[in-house]
Order: sequence, then structure tokens, then C-alpha cells
Amino acid sequence: MLAEQALRLSEERFVLAMQAANDGLWDWNLETNTVYFSPSWKSMLGYADHELANEFSSWERLTEEEGQARAKEFINNCIAGQYDSFSVEFRMRHKEGHWVDILSRVKLVRGENGVARRMVGTHVDITERKAAELKLSDAHKQALAATEAKSNFLASMSHEIRTPLNVINGMAELLLSTALSDEQADYVQRFSRAATHLLELINDILDLSKIEADRLQLEATPFDPADVMTTVKQLMLAGADAKGLDLVVETL
Repeated sequence: MLAEQALRLSEERFVLAMQAANDGLWDWNLETNTVYFSPSWKSMLGYADHELANEFSSWERLTEEEGQARAKEFINNCIAGQYDSFSVEFRMRHKEGHWVDILSRVKLVRGENGVARRMVGTHVDITERKAAELKLSDAHKQALAATEAKSNFLASMSHEIRTPLNVINGMAELLLSTALSDEQADYVQRFSRAATHLLELINDILDLSKIEADRLQLEATPFDPADVMTTVKQLMLAGADAKGLDLVVETL
């Protein structure tokens, strides 16, 4: 008698808790095949408590076929003993006609003999979260597309710029092979080095696009700092001369 009273009191408390919760709660008695859906469970889909029958068929009727099949597979595997709890997402039809994304967390209760007796769970409306995830995914795809377009543009432009620079370098080599005064040879070497420097800049720009695409490969190249400073001086010398400035580089 006391055990029955304790059980009844426990069930009454459970029902009150289910009715008071914000999340949709459900309780499926596998032995009697009876189902209870809390008022919050029903209001999540736009129904008043009396408008939706506490029957398993109510869930089947409102749940999208693909998600329903996925959830039933989890249920069958759970009852078969593969696990005692799981989470699954699916969509349910709202009373007003639109779809509601649902996250259902499920727990199976077994008897002393290990037989499945009861399955209880919660329903959480994740429609806004799914919409945010979709928006974020679209933004990510757009960012990737923009990066790819930029990389393609840089590759195309580098080809267009490299071609005339290579011609300049080639013509400079031919010009240096002719009879030139020392001053003329110096000028030719300067613009040849400038063209080479521009080619290096273009390669650096392409390296930036490779970094964004995770395709950059680093390499170690020895260099002489004195030569670098001399090259910088020659590149800037014309501008300094035009302003009447003396540009001096000292190396140790």
C-alpha cells in the first residue's frame, strides 16, 4: 500500500514537472504503448493541450519523413540495447504550416530483466540556431568564393605584368652586350635590376594568396645584405637625384 502511494506521488510530481517545464517533454510507456506530451511540447508546434492527442501517431503525422526515419532508427537501436540514450534532430510541422527544427534528447528506462519499459525525452526548438548556422555557412562559402576570385585575379594579373617585365630584362641583357659607355651601362643595369625587383614583388603578392589558400611553401635562400642595400640604393637613386638629395649607403 505504501509502495503504491509512493509510486503515485512520484508520478504526480513527474507530471507536474513536465507541465511546468519550458522544454517540450514526452513520456512513452513501451509496455502499454501510451504516450504523454506536455503542454509545452504541444505549444512548441502551436497547439493547445486539448488540440493534439497524446498518441504516437501525432508525432508521426507532424514529423518530416526523413527525420522521422532517422529518429525511428535511433529508437529501435536503443530498444535493442545498443545504447540507453541518444539525441536526434528532425523537423516538425507547425500548426500554421511552417517547419520547426527540433532537437530531441532521449533516455530509455529498462526493467530489472533488462527489457525496455519506458522512453522519456525532451524537445527543444532549435529553429533559430539552425537558421544562424545556415547563414554562417553561406557567409563562409561567400568568403571562400571571394578569396578564390581574388587568387585567380592575382594569378591573371601577375601573368600580364610578368610578360612585359621579362621583355624589359631580355632587352636589357641584349643592350648590355652592345657598345655602351660606362654611364649608359650603369643606367641599363639599374632599370634591369628594377624590373627584377618588380618581379620579386609580384611573387610576394602571389605568396600572400598562397598563404590564404594554405599552399605556401617556405624555402631558405642565402643572401648578401650588402648586395640588398646596394640594390635598394639603385632603385631609389633616381628619385633622390630628382629632389637634389645625396643617397649614401655604408656597409661594414
